[in-house]
Amino acid sequence: MVADGAAEAFATVDLFASCKPQSGVFEGTEITAGIDNLFNADYRENLAGYRSFGRTFKATLAKQFGY
Repeated sequence: MVADGAAEAFATVDLFASCKPQSGVFEGTEITAGIDNLFNADYRENLAGYRSFGRTFKATLAKQFGY
């Protein structure tokens, strides 16, 4: 559904955490996790024709190898 007119003011809360061990079995590994729109706010950005995507979870696991 396309909305018209100005969008109302909104605020969202995002969380992010990252861990990169410097020793042990997980040395060189980075673990990240995050939540966008923690409280699942319903909003529409100005000039956007669609509503918010809602709460979004993210996770990443990366390993660095030495040469």
